[in-house]
Amino acid sequence: KRQVSTQSTGGNVVSNGAVQVNQYASTILDALMSSIDDEDDTVAMEAMNGLSKVFAVVDETRIAPIIVNICHRIRPAFEKQHDEIRAAAFNLFGTLYRFGKNNSVEAFYEQIHNNLPFLIAHTNDEYNGVREACKKSLHNLSVLFKEEEVAAFLHKLYDETTINRILAYEEFLAEWARLMIKYFPDRISYNVIKAVDYFKSSWSVIRANGVLYTGYLMGGLSEEQRRGVPLNPGMISTEIIGLMKDKNALVREKAAYAMALMYSY
Repeated sequence: KRQVSTQSTGGNVVSNGAVQVNQYASTILDALMSSIDDEDDTVAMEAMNGLSKVFAVVDETRIAPIIVNICHRIRPAFEKQHDEIRAAAFNLFGTLYRFGKNNSVEAFYEQIHNNLPFLIAHTNDEYNGVREACKKSLHNLSVLFKEEEVAAFLHKLYDETTINRILAYEEFLAEWARLMIKYFPDRISYNVIKAVDYFKSSWSVIRANGVLYTGYLMGGLSEEQRRGVPLNPGMISTEIIGLMKDKNALVREKAAYAMALMYSY
């Protein structure tokens, strides 16, 4: 019953057009937002899918005051075991790009950076639906980056030439780490900490992604840059060595490669 109600709230009202969505925006948003962290996975997924439809047409003025709260509510779903919920959550986050201008530009730009490590890791999720949702979201969000090289790189992830192509993840990760170091050196520490958190993931591919990202970020820093990044290389190296004993061969391989990338420490 709740599932039917959630589906109806998002889909039916949107089908009636932007005018009706904006007329009843408060009621619609309250109903859907209250369900995105529902214990019933199906209800939560339908609420996020409904919000994605609403966000495609609702006025920015309706979302700007609550955009940070929306981001906080979505984030736990990035790590849900249910594949389709993860996909719905990343897709929903990507639809917020419409509201990252004008009144909420600074607040949402900060939320993009707070959530980038999750998007980067799950761009190589074991489930194809999540991989596609992450690529599409990064593509959507690319328009909000002022750095042209960054915007172009993310935009290419899901344009007409790459939409059906399998992503060469290691190449993608190496280039993304280079761009992070070049344009966002003050955010390297946060990204490494989040990547190290993934060493404990229940998904072997995400553990592998986390250790590889750590290797590319830390290995790509110059000696001068390292002095400005508040990290403990010894502790992180110990964590990486721990993954070299992981039960999964892929994780062991990527951990060894990450250590090689950090040879100069």
